[in-house]
This record gives sequence, C-alpha cells and structure tokens, in this order.
Amino acid sequence: MSNQRMSVLWLAPFVPYPPVHGGAVRIFNLIRELSRHVDISFLALSDGQPNAQSTQVLRAYCQTAEAFPRPEHTVWFPPRLAPPAVYLDDVPALRRAVQSLQESVHFDIMQVDYPSLTPYLDYRRDSGTILTELDVTFLTCFRRFRAERVWSRKLRRFAAFVSFFYYEIRHLPRYDMVITMSDHDRQVLNRWLPRLPIAVIPNGVDCNHFALPEQLPDTQSPALLFVGNFSHPPNVDAVLYFVQQVWPELSAHFPALRFLVVGYPSPEIKAVTSERVVLCGQVPDIRDFYTQSSVFVVPVRYGSGTRLKVLEAFAAGVPMVSTSLGAEGIDAQPERDYLVADSPQAFVAQIARLLQDRALAESLRRNARRLVERTYDWGILAGQQMEVYERIYQRPRSS
Repeated sequence: MSNQRMSVLWLAPFVPYPPVHGGAVRIFNLIRELSRHVDISFLALSDGQPNAQSTQVLRAYCQTAEAFPRPEHTVWFPPRLAPPAVYLDDVPALRRAVQSLQESVHFDIMQVDYPSLTPYLDYRRDSGTILTELDVTFLTCFRRFRAERVWSRKLRRFAAFVSFFYYEIRHLPRYDMVITMSDHDRQVLNRWLPRLPIAVIPNGVDCNHFALPEQLPDTQSPALLFVGNFSHPPNVDAVLYFVQQVWPELSAHFPALRFLVVGYPSPEIKAVTSERVVLCGQVPDIRDFYTQSSVFVVPVRYGSGTRLKVLEAFAAGVPMVSTSLGAEGIDAQPERDYLVADSPQAFVAQIARLLQDRALAESLRRNARRLVERTYDWGILAGQQMEVYERIYQRPRSS
C-alpha cells in the first residue's frame, strides 16, 4: 500500500484502561504500540457509566475513544441458540456509533475483540474484518464442563458449551481473519473450520516495565504468588484447588511459607483466606509482589488462550510452577523455563524443589526472562499484527 496510514475501527466489550486483567492488558498495549503506525477509532462497552479518565487516556492513542454502558435492567433472552453474552453486548447506542462512524470514515480494518460483538459486522462497509479470539470460548466451556463434579452445574456447563460452539462455528467464517493466542487454539478452530484463515499472535509483556531482580528473595520468609482476575472462573477454581488440595501438605512442610493472592476477590476466595493464605486484593503496582515472591504458581485447570500472568512472571524473574494447561500456548520448556505440576502431589514436590534448590530457581528465571525478551515483548507482537493488517488490506473482502 502507499505511505498513507491505515484506519482501524476497533470494538471491545470492555474499556481496557486501567489494564487490570488479561484482556485489558493485551488490548491497551497493542493500541499503544499500533497507534504509532495506524489511526485507531476505539469503541467499547462498559458495566455502569464509563470512567471519563479511562477514555481520556485512550484518546492519547486513538482518533476517538468512546464507551457505552450496557443496560442495567435484567434482559430476557429469546429462545435462540446463542450465548447470553451476545444479547448483553447488543447495545443500541454502540450500534448507532458504529453505523455513524462507518458512514463518515473509510476504515481499512474493522477489528472485533471477542465473538459476542460479531453482530456489529452488520454495519461494515468495505472494511477488512478481523476477530481476536482471546480464548476459544467453546473450548473453555468444554473444559469447565469436564472439570465440574456437581451434576446440576455440569449440565449447565454443557449447555453453555453447546451454545458457544454453535455460535462460534457459525459466525467465525464471517471474518477475513481470526487471530488466536496460541497454535493449539488455531488447531482447535481449524479442526471444525479447516478453511478459516487464522493468524497466531500470542499475548505479550512489556519487558521494560518488569525488571529482572539481581537475586532471588530471602528464603527465610518464602512466599508463593498467584495473580488473577476473579470474575474469570478459571482463576477462582485455580485458587480453590490450590488451597484445598495442595496447601495443607505444602504448608506443613514449610511452616514459614505464605501464599499471596492478588486480585479483586470473589466470595469464594475470601472464604479460604487465613493467616498464611493472604488476600492482597487489587494492588497499585504488581511488580512489588513479584519482587518479594519465591515461586509463582499457576494451578489453572481449565480455560484456553494464553495467560499474561505467566509472561509477567517470566519477565519479572519469578520461578514458576504451573499445570500443563496453565502454560499452554507459550513456547516455554519444562525444566528449562518453568516446572510443571498436574497433580497436588506434583505441586508440593516441584515447589519444594525451587525453595530448596536456589541454583535451579536461578536458572529457570533467567531462561524465562530471555524467552520473553526474544519472543513476547509487545513491540514484537504489534509488528506481527501490522503484518496481518497489511495482508487483510491487500486481499479481497469477504461477503
């Protein structure tokens, strides 16, 4: 194309500032990086009235940045096979804004983050279209169904899986390109939609923001760390699993050990805190907690996509123990970059290794830091997204 900057209409189901959860971190950092190369008009939904300061920060990087509240009243969902999120995200004010912008601005790219916003494609003109699948929702629902042990809830999990599967398989082909966070997610989608164009652009981390400490924290008062958005069910399950099935034996072996839980808590998380299971809530600077932690734990048992918490821990130089699924989609090698544990007994053993073997912990954290510097910095990933924009700009538009 010419030297003229591309224009991008970007839709998201939440305002990504402040970047307090994984999806927000990704969207905000990519907007910040990509605004150097393209003109972005950003429209989002919000729960409650939008925060004026948040949209003002985004306007430093965007031609326009607006947010529209979802209705507060209870919505009755028509008996159609579509997920409730699709109806909750169908907001007339956002529809009018998308339609108005499409009529006044020629957008080269229309980017949609999360499939629940797919109905807004109705207002596209000749824009190329991209969907970002921050996780493959039907895969997350299926894994949650398999992990559930209570039959009444298990049936609801299965119904959610069927609903999202039907919706995503039907509507993803409307896009010119789908972006997934991992090659595993790409393979899952291509199994059902073999002709769907998919680009893999993983989650990332700001390596300049997270400095590698010169040395590990003092082992006299060791601390484990988990960071999570507890409106996201896999994070709630991860902490409950760890506290109920791993912590009793681990804490008996290490009487001075503490487990720090960072994130705005759900009632279930509040119920399992104790003197040594410390609920830290939302914190002004997560880097302080990475610095004081001996081991980062990721006891995640279901979900999809990739986890920004893993990349942040790697960048901050905290040795990590994770389930195989927790590290899924990240090009990290067990025993080189982190330790893997897929059972309570394995978590106890692997955490004990790191607490007792400082040479191993040092090797893991330095290897992991090199990995994110080489592969997962946001500047590198924004360049990959620009390549996708160029490909979409130059290809025939879908109907």
